[in-house]
Amino acid sequence: MLYQLVALGVIAYLPGAVIFRAPIAERWRRAALTAEERTFWAVFISLSLSSTIALGLAAAEEYSFDRLLLANGALSLVVVLLARGRLRLEAEAPRPGLTVLAPIALVALGFWLYFPTSEYIIGGKDPGVYVNEGIQIDQRGALLIRDPQVASLPPNSRDLFIPRRDNETGYGLRFMGYFVTEPSSGTVVAQFPHLYPVWVAIGYHLNGLTGARQVIGIWGILGLLALYFVGARAVGTLPAFTGSALLAVNVAQVWFSRYPNSELVLQAILLAALLAFARAHIDSDRFFGPLSATLLGLSLFVRLPAVLAWAAVGGALLATAVEGRRPRISFIGPAVLWLGLATWYFVTILEPYAAQPIGFIQNLQTIHIVLLGFSAVGVIVLMVAARSEIRKIQIRRWLPVVISGSVVLAAAYAYFLRAPGGRLAIHDALALRTYAAYYLSPYGLVAALLGFALLVRRSFWRNPALILSIVAFSVFFFYKTRIVPEHFWMARRFLPIILPMSMLLIATAAFWGVDTGWSRTLRGRFRLVGRVVIGLAFVGLLGQQYLAASRPLLGHIEYAGVIPKLEELADRFGDQDLVIVESRTASDLHVLALPLAYIYDRNVLVLSESNPNRSAFLEFLTWARTQYQDIFFLGGGRTDLLSFMTVTPVSSEWFQVPEYQSLLNAYPRAVGRKEFDFGVYRFGEAVSPQGPFSLDIGTMDDLHVAEFHAKERSSSLGEASQAGQWVTFRWSREESHIAILNTSANARVLTLWMSNGNRPDNVIPARVAVYLDELLMGDVRVTNGFRPYTFSIPPDLAAVMAERRETTELKLLTNTWNPFQVLSVSDDRDLGVMVDHVEIQ
Repeated sequence: MLYQLVALGVIAYLPGAVIFRAPIAERWRRAALTAEERTFWAVFISLSLSSTIALGLAAAEEYSFDRLLLANGALSLVVVLLARGRLRLEAEAPRPGLTVLAPIALVALGFWLYFPTSEYIIGGKDPGVYVNEGIQIDQRGALLIRDPQVASLPPNSRDLFIPRRDNETGYGLRFMGYFVTEPSSGTVVAQFPHLYPVWVAIGYHLNGLTGARQVIGIWGILGLLALYFVGARAVGTLPAFTGSALLAVNVAQVWFSRYPNSELVLQAILLAALLAFARAHIDSDRFFGPLSATLLGLSLFVRLPAVLAWAAVGGALLATAVEGRRPRISFIGPAVLWLGLATWYFVTILEPYAAQPIGFIQNLQTIHIVLLGFSAVGVIVLMVAARSEIRKIQIRRWLPVVISGSVVLAAAYAYFLRAPGGRLAIHDALALRTYAAYYLSPYGLVAALLGFALLVRRSFWRNPALILSIVAFSVFFFYKTRIVPEHFWMARRFLPIILPMSMLLIATAAFWGVDTGWSRTLRGRFRLVGRVVIGLAFVGLLGQQYLAASRPLLGHIEYAGVIPKLEELADRFGDQDLVIVESRTASDLHVLALPLAYIYDRNVLVLSESNPNRSAFLEFLTWARTQYQDIFFLGGGRTDLLSFMTVTPVSSEWFQVPEYQSLLNAYPRAVGRKEFDFGVYRFGEAVSPQGPFSLDIGTMDDLHVAEFHAKERSSSLGEASQAGQWVTFRWSREESHIAILNTSANARVLTLWMSNGNRPDNVIPARVAVYLDELLMGDVRVTNGFRPYTFSIPPDLAAVMAERRETTELKLLTNTWNPFQVLSVSDDRDLGVMVDHVEIQ
C-alpha cells in the first residue's frame, strides 16, 4: 500500500509541483493563484508529463511502469538541482481560504457517485477494447501488439480466424476493435488512440484489474475539478461550484464515470487546456503557453474530435489579434511540434482509426465546402477590417452579439423546426431535443442558452477559446450526432465540452449578478439575497431531477461478477493449450475470447465463420496438434465442427451478469441480465464410430443445436422425471435445427422427447413438423409433460446418413406463442415446445 501511494505521488503530483514552483517565467504571476488552483496545476502538469513519457516509451516499445517512475523522478531531481532549491513561492502567494472547500467537496462527491466502477473487461464494444488495450501496454510495453497466435498461423489458415476487412486499411480483425496490420509478424493495433489505455496500464500495475477499472472514475473527478477552475475564472466561484455539482450528479457523467470510455479523459484534458490557454494569452502568464499546447496535443491522443478544440483555439488567436495581442511563441512552437507528432502517430501507428475521419473529409458535399469557404472569407474580412481603429471598436462590440445571436437562433431551429427527411436521419434531426429531454430538461436548455448569451456579452474577449469551443462542439455534434440515441451510450459525444459547459451555463444564468459584492444599501442587499435564493431554488430543482435520474445507477455495477467467472475459465487451460472460440456470427461468446487472450494470456483464436471450410480447418488442426498440448473449443451456438474429428465434452457453463437496459429513443429504467451459455469441448483424434445417436438437449448440446432458446432445467409443473431429477431442455423457436452425425445404416426410428410446457388453453395447440435431411418425417401435436414422439426413418435415408461424413440436419417447425402478449409476464420470447432428448436407433 505504501509503495502504491508513493508511486502515485511520483506519477501524478511530484514533477508537476516541482515544475510549477521553479523560478522561471515570472513565477510571481502563477504564485498569485489560489492555493487550490496551484494544487490543481501541480496535478495536471504531472499528468501531462506522465502521459507524454508513457506514450513515448510505448511507441518505442520500451514502456514499463518502473521506467516511467524513474523518468518522472529523474526529471523532478533535475528541476530541483537547476532551481538550486529555490522552490518556495513568494510570500504574497495566497494561503488556503474557504474556497478550498469547493474542490474538496467535488472530490468527495465524485468518490461517492463514481465508485465502484463496472467490470467491463469483455470484448465486443468500445469499453472492453480500451481496458484490454491498456493491460496489453502494461504486459507488453508497446502501443502495437506483437501477437504470437497471429504470427504463428500458417498462411493457409489465416482466413479461418482473421476475417478480411472490406477497405484497404489493415489486413483483418483479430478481435472486435483490434486490427491485424501485418499477419506475418503478428502486428495488431487496437481501434482507439492510446492515452486513456496508457492510464489503464498505470492503474493495472498499481492495483490489478481493480486499478484498471478505477482509472475512469478518477478522470471523471478530474473533469469536475477542471470545470470548476474554468468556471471560477470565467463566471465566479459560486456559479463554478454549482455548475460542477450539477455535472457531478448528471446521469451521463455518473454513468460514464463508472464505465470505460475516453470521452471523460478528453473532458478533463480539454477543460484544463482551455484554462491554461486563457492564463497564457489573456492573463499574460507565459508559463502556461507550453502547458496549454501540451494539453491540446495530448487531447489528440485521446480522441480525434479534439481537433474541434484546436479549431476553437485557432479562432481565439485570431480574435485576440483584433485586440493587438500576438500569439505567444511559447504556445506556437510546442503546438506545431505536437501537431507533427500526432500526424505521424495517426499515419504510422493508428492508420485504421484515421481512415474514418479521412473518409469523412473526402465525402464532404458541395454545400459543406461552400460554407467553409464563406467562413474563411469572413475571417479574412474581419482581420482586414481590424486594421482600422474604428472598425476594431465595431468588431469588439458586434462580434459577441453575432455569435450569441447565431447560436440562439440555431438552437431554436434545431429544437422547434428541424425534421428528418432525405439524408437527414431522425436521430440527427432530433439531436438537440433528445439531449435536452434526457440530460438537461427543456428548462435547463433555456437556462443554458441564457447563460451562454450572458457569458458572451460579458466576457467574450476574456474567454474566446472557451466560448468558441462551446460553439464548435455544439454545431458539429448537434448537426450530426453520428450515433443513434441508444441511452446512455448516446451521451458520449456530449461529454467532453457540451455537457459540462451546459451545466456551467445553467449556473451562470441562475447566479448572474451575484458576484458584484455586498451592497452598501439595504435595498441592494435584499436584491442580492433574492437573486441567490432564486438561483439556489432553480439549480436545486434541476439538481434534484438529475440526482433522481442517477440514483438507480448508484447500486448498479455493469457486468458485476464477470471477472471471477473469466478467472475460473482461464484456469481451465494451460500455457500450452489452444482455445478456439466460435465465431461472432454464432453467438456473443467471442466477447470472452478477448480478455482470455489479452488479460489472462491464453492462446485463443476466434473462428471467422460458424461453418469453416472443411479442408482448411482439418489442415489447421493437423498443424495445431504439433504446436499445442490440447485443443479446446468454446461454443454456445451451432458451429459445424462435428464432422471434423471427435469432440469430447469437458464441461457445460452458464452464468449471467447484470447489464443495464439500452433502449432506442427511450430512457433506460431497468437492469437486465446478459447470459453466457456455452460448452467447453476437447478435440480428439478421429471421427467417432457409427452407432445409435443420442443427444440430451440442454446439456453439452452446443455443437448440435441452432435457433433454439437458451438451456434450461425444470423440476416443476410435471416436467421432472419420476425419480425427482432435474430435466434439461431448450425451448424451440418457429424453426429450430439439430445436427445429427455418425448414425448407423440400420437406424429405423427417430424419437423426440417433447412437451408443450403448459401452453395456455387460449393459445393454439402446439404442433411440430419434423424434417430429417429435408424429408418430412411427420407432424404431431405435442401435449403437456415430456413424452416420446417417434418417427420412422426410411432405409434409403438411413443409408445416405450413414455414408455421409458431414452432419445431417433435423429441422423442427413449430407454431409459437408469446408469454408477454398472452399472460402479460416479463418473458417476451416466442416459444415453441420444450425439447429434452433426441435419439436415432
